[in-house]
Amino acid sequence: MKAFPTDYFYDDETKHEILPSEGMDLRDYFAARAMQGMLSSYEKGDSLKVQLFADSAYVMADAMMKARETK
Repeated sequence: MKAFPTDYFYDDETKHEILPSEGMDLRDYFAARAMQGMLSSYEKGDSLKVQLFADSAYVMADAMMKARETK
């Protein structure tokens, strides 16, 4: 499943074309949002924590995807 898919349209107000996009994977979106929360407690210079956050974010995203299947 994709997050934020768009169709083509032309914005008359800004005079810009908005090209179609499939969007990003919903799993990646969930992981990004989870990691955003984890980074709020990040202390600069702790490079081991960054990898842990990245790995944990996808574990959380997978759990969210699984929860969606049961609804």
